[in-house]
Amino acid sequence: MTSRPGRTRYFFRRLPRAAAVLAVGFVLALPGAALAQDRDGDRHERVVGTGQQTGKMFRAGRAVAVDAQVSDDLFAAGRAVDVVGARAVDMFLAGSRVSVRDSAAQDIFAAGAFVEVGGEAGGDVMAAGGRVELSAAVGGDAMLAGARVRLRDGADIAGDALVAARRLEVGGHVGGMLRAVANHVVLRG
Repeated sequence: MTSRPGRTRYFFRRLPRAAAVLAVGFVLALPGAALAQDRDGDRHERVVGTGQQTGKMFRAGRAVAVDAQVSDDLFAAGRAVDVVGARAVDMFLAGSRVSVRDSAAQDIFAAGAFVEVGGEAGGDVMAAGGRVELSAAVGGDAMLAGARVRLRDGADIAGDALVAARRLEVGGHVGGMLRAVANHVVLRG
């Protein structure tokens, strides 16, 4: 494998942009929090997004479940965020537990205590959390940070994987370079 130092600099230049995009995305998601309240101001326990949505979709609540076809971006925040079978241009997700399964988007941005990303991303996946697990097919790069990061056997990253973790387990396929900063690395497969 040949080294591509320009690619690493590109990644570190993109980190502040990705953080800014996540921050702006979640600020924009605040109107969705207002939608998750009833007239008395009580928060709904579960907020659901289904069907077809033209434009951006904002969902926020204690538990958020999304199974929708969104023509633009999806923003979801809650204690538990489950995105199953959804389609969107980009996904911006935050919660204590964030799970993406059988879903497709160009780019996926996720943050939480436990983040699980499956499905397909035509572009990049950026995820940060205490525990991050990736089993998605990623057309671009995967940038992951967490105490424990795991690339499952089903993970297929076409580009580079850039990881910062205390413990890293690699079981999937990385088409580009794997760059990691970790205390403990386990290579499987």
